[in-house]
Amino acid sequence: MKPSIFEPSSIAGMALKNRFIRSATHESMADEHGAPTEALEKLYVRLAKGGAGAIITGYAGVQQDGKSSLLRMLMIDNDELIPAYRKLTDRVHEHGTPVILQIAHCGRQTRSAATGFPTVGPSPIADFIFNEDTPHELNNREIETIIDSFVSAAVASKKSRFRRHTASHGTWLPAVTVSLGSHQSSPGQMGRINS
Repeated sequence: MKPSIFEPSSIAGMALKNRFIRSATHESMADEHGAPTEALEKLYVRLAKGGAGAIITGYAGVQQDGKSSLLRMLMIDNDELIPAYRKLTDRVHEHGTPVILQIAHCGRQTRSAATGFPTVGPSPIADFIFNEDTPHELNNREIETIIDSFVSAAVASKKSRFRRHTASHGTWLPAVTVSLGSHQSSPGQMGRINS
């Protein structure tokens, strides 16, 4: 007999009340600092009450230069945001629905006009869509800084009581990991990321 989508399940040891997972979307419901707003909290609570087995947030940026060009993006780039995230996760968890934080650095897939910083990437090759800027080619130190920002975001995610965190698709870390569009040949960069 096939399992029902309405039956309890689990992913990586995380219990789910069913198999309905609200996938990550950009809600534009962060404040000017990237903290979740009351409107986002209400949305997630409504989804939890409605029966979502788990909720994956939209992008939460690990650095200001890696923000999406979309408005009012979540950020997880400093510990001052943790209390707002705890309030959100605690409210949603009251309804038995785990929340998973999607951490991201958009790299060359953003616009400097939106972030206020130059776009960056593993090579100075513009993205197919976000092609207004030629990205600054990151050096080893700068790559290490972004990796450290992902680590800090993961720690902040845990302190914020998210049940899990995940790196977003198609942004900086996955793009470097698989070397798509990269002509970076500095030794050691890929080994640290893939280990």
